[in-house]
Amino acid sequence: MAEPLRIIRSLDDITTRYTVFEKDQVLTHDQLNDLAGYLDDQDRLTRVALLGAGIVAGLRVSLSDAGVGVTRGVGVTTDGDLLRLPADARYARFKPYDKSAPAYAPFYVDQDVTKDMLPVFELVADDTATPLAQLPNGLKPSDMAVIFLMESYVRDEDMCTATACDNLGQGSIHAPKLLLLRKSDLKALQGSLPTLDQAVRGLPDVTVDRPQIAANFTPAVYRAVCGRVHDALAPALRALYPACASLLADLFAADPGAGWVAQLETVRNGFANRDSGLQYYYDFLKDLAETYNAFRELLSGDTTVCCPGVDAFPKHLLLGGPDGGTELRTGFYPSPLASRTLDRQTHARFLAGKLDALIRAFKLPPAGTIRVTPSRGEGQSLEERAIPFYYEVNDATPVHRAWSWALTQRGLEKSNYSYNADAYNPGGFARQLATQIGRFDFFRVEGHIGVKATDAVEALSKVVQAQNLPFQVRAVALSQDRTKISVKPPIRYTDLHRLHYVVRQDLVSQLDDTTRFSGAFKGQVDAAVAAKVVTDQSEDTDGASVRAIAQQKHDAVTAGASAASAKINRGYLEYVADPSWQSDVTNTMTAAGQFKANLGKVVKTDFSTPFDSLIASNHTLWLGWLDGVIKTKNDQADDKLLFGNFLQRHPGLEHFAGVARGGTFVLAHDESGVVVADFMLPYVCCEPDEAAPPEPPLPKPQVKPPFVLEQGATVTASREKLINDKLTSFRSDIGQIQSSYVDAFKDSIKLVGNVLTTNPKAQVGPKVADPLLDIHLREMDLQSEKVDLLRGEMLKTNDADQQKALDAQLHDAEVALATAAGDTTQFLATSKADVKAGSDGSKALEAVSNSVSRLNNKDALTQVQKGLTAASGKATTPELKGSIGTVLKSRGLGG
Repeated sequence: MAEPLRIIRSLDDITTRYTVFEKDQVLTHDQLNDLAGYLDDQDRLTRVALLGAGIVAGLRVSLSDAGVGVTRGVGVTTDGDLLRLPADARYARFKPYDKSAPAYAPFYVDQDVTKDMLPVFELVADDTATPLAQLPNGLKPSDMAVIFLMESYVRDEDMCTATACDNLGQGSIHAPKLLLLRKSDLKALQGSLPTLDQAVRGLPDVTVDRPQIAANFTPAVYRAVCGRVHDALAPALRALYPACASLLADLFAADPGAGWVAQLETVRNGFANRDSGLQYYYDFLKDLAETYNAFRELLSGDTTVCCPGVDAFPKHLLLGGPDGGTELRTGFYPSPLASRTLDRQTHARFLAGKLDALIRAFKLPPAGTIRVTPSRGEGQSLEERAIPFYYEVNDATPVHRAWSWALTQRGLEKSNYSYNADAYNPGGFARQLATQIGRFDFFRVEGHIGVKATDAVEALSKVVQAQNLPFQVRAVALSQDRTKISVKPPIRYTDLHRLHYVVRQDLVSQLDDTTRFSGAFKGQVDAAVAAKVVTDQSEDTDGASVRAIAQQKHDAVTAGASAASAKINRGYLEYVADPSWQSDVTNTMTAAGQFKANLGKVVKTDFSTPFDSLIASNHTLWLGWLDGVIKTKNDQADDKLLFGNFLQRHPGLEHFAGVARGGTFVLAHDESGVVVADFMLPYVCCEPDEAAPPEPPLPKPQVKPPFVLEQGATVTASREKLINDKLTSFRSDIGQIQSSYVDAFKDSIKLVGNVLTTNPKAQVGPKVADPLLDIHLREMDLQSEKVDLLRGEMLKTNDADQQKALDAQLHDAEVALATAAGDTTQFLATSKADVKAGSDGSKALEAVSNSVSRLNNKDALTQVQKGLTAASGKATTPELKGSIGTVLKSRGLGG
């Protein structure tokens, strides 16, 4: 029985030699076949090894009433056959593809060509063939799948006659066929090639849980989360090498998975009973998970196959079912040359080495120098960020060489930013904050865990200030007790403090007025005793010395006011720290009250004195109330620095081992004041507390005239003095009665004489020869008398309305006097009067000076300054100019 015709596979036995022909050589069939086989094998190897295998493009299958459609396309079998359909085709008919065709093992039961053949049908465009609707055994086109077969076989072309049988050679046939097979019979045809994409798809997923930050946070919250991440990482690391051994075999002498997991277990045990540094343990596991996931991502979708095996789909391509599904379709497996994935594979190998380096290099350092390192946020890959400080850097674990594939590829591994950068001699990059940081959107902050919060905040604030870093530092207490807050501003200066300062300054002013009035009052007492207006020791003072009482109370007022002013007139913090000012003010009030009360029988009060103002003032109460309001506001502000309250206001608080540009770095300390955790907000959470500005004494407006401060009380004669004066007056009156008739007669005669004779000019002021100057002097004298008269009237009445009316008249009189003084001086200037000693001009200037000395109100002083200044401008002699300047200076009006 003849051997059945079989489909042949060319690359099962690759021809490695061929004959080099010589001149006049007689060629044999072996020599010619070797050459043809070699060239064919090389052609096939070029397709498979340098381009790839599988469906390259097109060859999509569809089903309609018009039949099975196949789009144009091309593909390569693993035997190197190029299957090409140059144009779209649609087939409505079929014919059986049976054992008469060359045998192809996948079409037979158990792939044994000696057994039964599976039902296979060839799609044909022959109108005489059977319609697809008449598939046998109730089969439907939708139950079938399309196979593109390269029917390769060798057929003997010998043709013999009765007299001869010439060898015409064998024919090597390669005919593409489109066939239909039941979907259920495709198992042997669904060959695939192992790829890195398939390898990583089979690896476990590793995700990192976020710890839930609550008001009762402790670092132990991270322990449970770290346990879950560890449990996810362990099986993933064990599975990594076996799945990707084809890529990693030359990188590791043996499967490193078990060693990795053992080292991770050691690290976990080290944190079993330790809270300090748990956040860094969590960060370490995040690094591993991110590196592992980046490894998978690089290889995901990588269907590259180097030197695919012939057995996968040697002579066929599975095009899929008419329903368009891809699960029954041969994929494309590009060669490394065609896919351009070599860099991705190299990068993935680098990350596998990085996993090994990170696991071996993890070592949590003790608290030390606090440093800020420019980095990138988690939106960038781990390789683009700074190396965390918990990776030890030394020759045994050169983690900086395994950190960034891009930098290591260019030989720039020393350019990695890191807390430990000095350990690998980075050169200029050691000056991390001194060089441009514009490209960095994140800053790692390390070295503060285990440090006192006050020290950590101070150190970080200095770095931020000195290096102009774009983030804020805050500290919060993991406590519900505000007394456990370690770091808070010394003062939160607000408008309440400004009001407080004004009230304090007003109280200081009152104390100053009290001291001044006390001195003036004591002076009046001393003068009255010296003038014997008041008897020093009398019944009015119960026999006590008036002078002694005045001295004692003045000393007490001065001492109390001075002590209180010194304590009140300080910065707010010093003021709050020493509340003894209250007793000093109380002592001052007591002494002032006693001063006035003890001399009440010889004191007349025309209006409220500074003693009365101080005693009646509520400013001491205001200060107490303001102190209470400020303290309440400060307590409320302090409460915001308790972790639970801070979290409620800023629920986005999360640990990132640093802070984003423009954000807030939050240090969390325990009740002992030690930093145990850190968090970040991506924004500036709080306006900086305003520091207390300098508080110099406020300039005191010169509103109260000296008269009010110094003449509020008048010492009156004691009763003994009044009785003696009355007796003396009575004796004088008796004597004068006897002469009254004579005086009356004389006055009558004088009056008659005055009527009958011309009334001579009343002589007022200095006598001068120039009549015009005399008129000016008489005008000044008249206005001076008016001013003096109005002031005397004001002292005689206690009626408020009358006082007000007199005060208005006094104001106008002083302005008129100032105008007269100015006019007189300008007359002297324009008339070029002689002002030498003894001259009329000199006498006139003396009168001007006396008039100016009577002026008190602001408008009058302004008016006289204006008039005298104008006269000085018109003066032609230095003597007159100097005299006018002297008058101005005497009242502090310049010259």
